[in-house]
Amino acid sequence: VPTLLLLSVCGCCGALRPRYKRLVDNIFPEDPEDGLVKTNMEKLTFYALSAPEKLDRIGAYLSERLIRDVSRHRYGYVCIAMEALDQLLMACHCQSINLFVESFLKMVAKLLESEKPNLQILGTNSVSSTAGEVSYQHPDLRCSLCVSCHV
Repeated sequence: VPTLLLLSVCGCCGALRPRYKRLVDNIFPEDPEDGLVKTNMEKLTFYALSAPEKLDRIGAYLSERLIRDVSRHRYGYVCIAMEALDQLLMACHCQSINLFVESFLKMVAKLLESEKPNLQILGTNSVSSTAGEVSYQHPDLRCSLCVSCHV
């Protein structure tokens, strides 16, 4: 009976995690070769659009996951995190995007600091594609990118 009680207590812990963390975790498949889980990415995007005040937390958590995956050499998950971030940047055109941009810049910096050329290319491509389009709508992003590139 104590084992059953322990399982039931542990089983509910997932529900105690903040919703944005559960949504972010759900975009990652068990096997990174499967790529981004599209239906769960749609749910995360909808949530981000519905609750733009959570964008900074979503970005920070994605950044945390990316940094952890880089250090653990789980590069498939790194690519998924960047794809998700790029999609969120393209979809969310609101005032709170400025808070999200900080996480974007942190993630790109981590990739560019990597010794792996494929991660450096991933970071460069993310800046050139996503940030290029978004920066027209958000001049603050353009300034942040310029400052981070010259540091």
